[in-house]
Amino acid sequence: MMKIKKPLGNNAILTEDENGIEQVAIGNGIGFKKREGDEVDQSKIQNIYVVKDEDTKYSNLEKVIQNIQPDNIVLASKIIEAGEKELGYKCNDSILLALADHLDFAISRGRNNTFFSTPLEWDIRVIYPKEYEFSLKAVQYIADYCKIKMPNEEAPFIALHFINSQANESNSLNDMTETILYTGIIQNILDITRYHYGFKVDQNSFEFSRFVIHVRYFVRRQLKGIDMKSNSELLEIVAEKCPFDYACAKKIEKFLVKAYKWEIDKSELLYLTLHLNRVSASIKD
Repeated sequence: MMKIKKPLGNNAILTEDENGIEQVAIGNGIGFKKREGDEVDQSKIQNIYVVKDEDTKYSNLEKVIQNIQPDNIVLASKIIEAGEKELGYKCNDSILLALADHLDFAISRGRNNTFFSTPLEWDIRVIYPKEYEFSLKAVQYIADYCKIKMPNEEAPFIALHFINSQANESNSLNDMTETILYTGIIQNILDITRYHYGFKVDQNSFEFSRFVIHVRYFVRRQLKGIDMKSNSELLEIVAEKCPFDYACAKKIEKFLVKAYKWEIDKSELLYLTLHLNRVSASIKD
């Protein structure tokens, strides 16, 4: 039997399962006129989030939840549900309180007409176009829901929460700090590429989009220490046939070795070169 540990307004409650693991349950009227110790009406549960200590920096849920407006927990749940549907992946449950906490602050700033921007905005728009586009819709939804002004500059912050919470990948990132590091590394690689090709790269081209996706997974493998099988023989052939693209891959390697002390496998250099060759082939003089 599930019991209410703490009502969180009319539409959310803090509860726990039979193992004592805390959960946040969302549903219309699930907390209406409820008290601590009341039985949970499980038929009203629309979404449930299991928040474990190892998943989040929030070790004391009751204390954290006390500092978040209950409506913003429900709002965060609505945005997460819509995001999962549009983006096509399941988010880690820890996104709920992280996003609700962020919304609490962002909405408060919106009501005071105080807005922030992030230097990562361009990076996120280019590297994570799906998350960025969805977050623009989320910003409009929040503005309408709360009847406040909220600029598009808020979208990258929301996008970061989704990027950080991709639970369907076994090599997902650990926390927001690592996500920001990951994004910064990717942007440095893209900057090296653009400079190498004389800023002629069409960032809207299919080839560049594929390259960005490859770089995302390449950086993730490096951060997670995942090795690929070396293929030095094929690399020698490709380097000879695509010297300019190989030179760009070597510039990227040199930067990563110097900045992050990474060891770049020959297979990674091979695939970087091949993707760069597709990018260079798409450049129109």
